[in-house]
Amino acid sequence: MIPPRGLDKETRLVLVNAIYFLGDWQAPFENEKTKPASFAVGGKSKKDVPTMHREDRLRYTEKDGVKALEIPYKGGNMSMVFVLPSQADGLDALEKSFDNSKLDELVRGLQGHTVRVSLAEVRDQSGGVPFAGRPLEGHGNDLGLHRAQADFTGIANPPKPEDRLYISKVFHKAFIRVDEKGTEAAAATGTVMMRSLAMPMPQQPVVFNADHPFLFSSETMRAASFSSTAA
Repeated sequence: MIPPRGLDKETRLVLVNAIYFLGDWQAPFENEKTKPASFAVGGKSKKDVPTMHREDRLRYTEKDGVKALEIPYKGGNMSMVFVLPSQADGLDALEKSFDNSKLDELVRGLQGHTVRVSLAEVRDQSGGVPFAGRPLEGHGNDLGLHRAQADFTGIANPPKPEDRLYISKVFHKAFIRVDEKGTEAAAATGTVMMRSLAMPMPQQPVVFNADHPFLFSSETMRAASFSSTAA
């Protein structure tokens, strides 16, 4: 969880939380239909990757150059929504303009269609991504976290003000696997605290061919519940 040199002699406390999800598709992809197919890595260079294939009645929509496909999990309470830009290199632009309201709009527009699906298997594991100290810099700002201020005297209230706790770093690590059977995902966040002195239905099936980078989000009914991630 915490990378090398993520802690030092001034570290006083580390808070860690984690989440885990394991879900089987309501109707699994057939293993024998998984074959290598070209995928535009980063929207540019082509590389053959294991790609799942399926034709089924699924909820689908497309709007403003974006296709969205919902694949339900067993039990019918949850699903995964895949969001695919029409352009192979369109992920960056999509991420910049995409937010929860646009995701909700796409989900509301999903309707039943016969869909011919080609979907690259997803196996991704991020490293520990550091969010620098107070005020938070780099990735923290990208997430809207500009300044972390809190009273931690309920955890530790030393007599010397310079020994009080402040957030110095936040590390996040995530794993996701999407294959023929379903989805496995986990994420963990570690918050490092230091003492203050040390702070720094169509006639023909529609085609959903995910052969270039896309977004995906797990849904509970129509509300996002697990994560929004790029693949």
